[in-house]
Amino acid sequence: MALGARQGGKTEGMEQQHAEDKAIACQSVIDEAREYCAAKKNRRALRAQSDPGQWTVVRQETETASVLDPLNIILVGRSRAGKSTASKVVIDPYQPAVPMSFFSQTREPFLHKLEATYQPTTQEGEAAPPVPSTYRLQIMDTPGLCERSSTLSGAESARDNAIIQSLIGTFTQTSVKKIHLVCYVCSFESGVSNDDVQAIGQLVQDLRGPPMCLLVTRCEKKTPRKCAELENQIRSVPELRKMFGLENEPPLDGPDPFPKILFIGSINMEDVERNDVHTVSAMIEIIQNSRAAFLQFVTTPSPDYPDGFSVAKLPAIKRIEEEGKKQEAKKKALLDKQQQSQKQGHSTKQPPQGKLVKQQHQTKQRAPPIPPPSAGCAACALC
Repeated sequence: MALGARQGGKTEGMEQQHAEDKAIACQSVIDEAREYCAAKKNRRALRAQSDPGQWTVVRQETETASVLDPLNIILVGRSRAGKSTASKVVIDPYQPAVPMSFFSQTREPFLHKLEATYQPTTQEGEAAPPVPSTYRLQIMDTPGLCERSSTLSGAESARDNAIIQSLIGTFTQTSVKKIHLVCYVCSFESGVSNDDVQAIGQLVQDLRGPPMCLLVTRCEKKTPRKCAELENQIRSVPELRKMFGLENEPPLDGPDPFPKILFIGSINMEDVERNDVHTVSAMIEIIQNSRAAFLQFVTTPSPDYPDGFSVAKLPAIKRIEEEGKKQEAKKKALLDKQQQSQKQGHSTKQPPQGKLVKQQHQTKQRAPPIPPPSAGCAACALC
């Protein structure tokens, strides 16, 4: 037994050492790809004599950010759409994606409190570097909603209501009173399906009001041309075009000032484990650009609600309250029916006292007469 225990401990130690060596090797590939990507970016900046700048996101809040009003962003969507991965990429674009699992990673709403700083690049001829811009972000990651495309059953609807109530409870606990953006996270890996459209439609009905956008995940290998093709496919769906106000085509002479469709991705570990530095560096460049576009978008005030949308005005709150009243009315009606049935059963088994006495009197009157004595009962004292 002692020998078996030693062998088991040795095997566990070897597996742990193998996992550590693998993690170090993967991190080395990512670091090399980052250096290659940075050198490529510097060469491009030198040729163009310009650089868009750099975003830095950290979890802790400094004294500078603590005095700012937070920008509250809500990530919603179906399970395994990539909501948790998207929030992590916003913090660290070089964090590899978590392997896909059958079950959703997020069980309860979770609020990421972040500080985002944008540092513009000093241009040639400027006497001093530009002043960085600091923003206070609160990104809410939520469990999966609207898992079925068809009409929700009672259990599924109750589950969605419970999640939304938990989300609203998290708003209350964290003093979130306004929403600045709702991101409907989806993964159109196989194109736009009817299931996705109907699920998004159900979410839009509940969270209608705040500015909203589509955040398409798993786009780490999609070039700008591929993203443009997917955007055209999304815009061709009448339901999505109406939900997100995509009737106006994006401008041809420059970027959309307030886009409604964004893309994001994360490093694919399969390419890292293959030591494919070229592919990983191409992914990092795409991830950096999409992350910068997302941060630029969320920190730009909405033309309609520059100060955010009040949580108390969400349609989901009113709908859940109305459904709660209907459920209470059904319970009350069922309880009244049961009580009425019990009263009727009681009256059938135990008639009133007056009626019972009358029935007993009638029974005594109808009793049969005593038969006359017979010859064989001479010994009976009663006769």
